[in-house]
Amino acid sequence: MKADHILNPTVIDIEMQSLAQRQDYYLKLNRWIAEADIVVCEISYPSTLNIGHEVSLALGRGKPTIALYQKGREPGVLQGISNEKLISLEYSMTDLKNVLSYGIEESKHQIDARFTLLFPRNIVEYLDEISNTIGTSRSEHIRELLLKEMKKNKQMRKKKI
Repeated sequence: MKADHILNPTVIDIEMQSLAQRQDYYLKLNRWIAEADIVVCEISYPSTLNIGHEVSLALGRGKPTIALYQKGREPGVLQGISNEKLISLEYSMTDLKNVLSYGIEESKHQIDARFTLLFPRNIVEYLDEISNTIGTSRSEHIRELLLKEMKKNKQMRKKKI
């Protein structure tokens, strides 16, 4: 189970790990997050900095992230995070299943979809030039252009109504 690293070790177990073991864990953690469609974390206060770091890694990779916390134990640090892919949900043991189901359904709408486009060489060269100039990937640049166009069209539709 991928949660064994959180559920099973004691503080002493963690302190006894070598640098190589800690580095190996960090590589595994990054791989698990990269492979995940949705990341679910239990973040009830007091939680560890590790959980906050895992949430940050997941959001940094653009992963929908469900942060569950027990009633009355919401960690303050997450209240400062403004990210549409972070869903913080309060739960009790009696409603955990329903709360988690809700979070997963909400998160499904935020999973990025792969879409492959073929471009003529001159467009690819132009995108490479722009990417190098402004320091973003070709995909990021195309996404930004499409988002601007969507926003413009949304504003135009509002004017027509």
